[in-house]
Amino acid sequence: MSPLEPLTLLAIFSLCYALCWGLTARVRGLGVSVTIVELTIGFILGNWFLPLEAAKAIGGISEIGALALFFLVGLHADLREIKMFRRDILSVTGIGAAAALSAVLAIYDPLGLTRPEALFAAATVMATGVGVVMRVLQEYGHATTRTGRLLLACSAVEDFPAILLLCAAPLIASDAGLTLRAGGALLVKTGLAISCVVAARYFLASKKIPPIPAALLLPAIIIAAWGTSALGFTSLLGAFLIGVLCGKDKEQGYEAYLKPVMDFFIPIFFIMVGMRIKAETLLAPQSWMLASVLISVAFASKLLCFSGIQERTRAAGIDPWTVTLGMLPRGLPGLVFATVALNSGLIRDVVFSALVIMVTVTNTVGLTLLSSRLRGQPDSGRKASAVPDGE
Repeated sequence: MSPLEPLTLLAIFSLCYALCWGLTARVRGLGVSVTIVELTIGFILGNWFLPLEAAKAIGGISEIGALALFFLVGLHADLREIKMFRRDILSVTGIGAAAALSAVLAIYDPLGLTRPEALFAAATVMATGVGVVMRVLQEYGHATTRTGRLLLACSAVEDFPAILLLCAAPLIASDAGLTLRAGGALLVKTGLAISCVVAARYFLASKKIPPIPAALLLPAIIIAAWGTSALGFTSLLGAFLIGVLCGKDKEQGYEAYLKPVMDFFIPIFFIMVGMRIKAETLLAPQSWMLASVLISVAFASKLLCFSGIQERTRAAGIDPWTVTLGMLPRGLPGLVFATVALNSGLIRDVVFSALVIMVTVTNTVGLTLLSSRLRGQPDSGRKASAVPDGE
């Protein structure tokens, strides 16, 4: 099928969005994530009605939703909370990232994965569903509790090593491989980018410089995403860093301004992700075998994070199980990482299908367990005292 006109494609995807919207209340009543519905609709659309090649004209537009969500992740990355809980955060994220990376690298050869595929799989396993977790915390009134804020901080910080792996995988796939010089340059550029944004945030706060107008927010996100992509990073990093930069101006209503954009474009993004899943690979035994291994690694690596919560933090009222269970969902970031890898031609369709299965299972099970925990402890951490970060 030849590519369709952009307006025709927008009409088709608008109908799919309306179908997803109509099914939202029904599937939530059954305990099913609406993301699964969006992936399923995309899977059916792409395999039997509209090939992905015919929809490429709006492929870039669909990524706006992903950029907007990563902006919100950066917007809610409270630097004061990260500083206050730095020992717990470093311990939790370090355990989770190290466990996931070491496990995937230990088994990638028997599973028949290439090194880039192993790194992309590790990045997807390491990623956290901070966006979907934040919505669950808000639903149960825990987004502003100390437990909820620690969970969100851990989720935001753990995406950093995942993004770094995402940037390193293409270098390893190149003919020259990841040399010491290239790896060092990658680390230096990452450190400089983060340092510049953090420094700029404090500078703007101290100089009383007006915040970015809401009308210019989306252009700023897109330009920042293009800039980090041009420097060899993932475009998601640029959106995240702009979010960190705007964190001091949350009262500007950035989240409310982006809500209509996210409400439409995130489902469209998920539908296009579903279109990339080929029926023959999703039904292949190899996909499910690989997915089962990745699911086991995903759950085990995050459950180990329980040991990263210090005793004095628990004594201050932080619920370690809420933090641990909240790290289980992979949400949108995991699917974004898998899609970036597929679009780059660095993973095979069978690996992509396995990653989508893993993300779907961890997202569904993780959010169910987190919701159950929050219902059981409605006041957990709400009035907890500050946790000193002494030696």
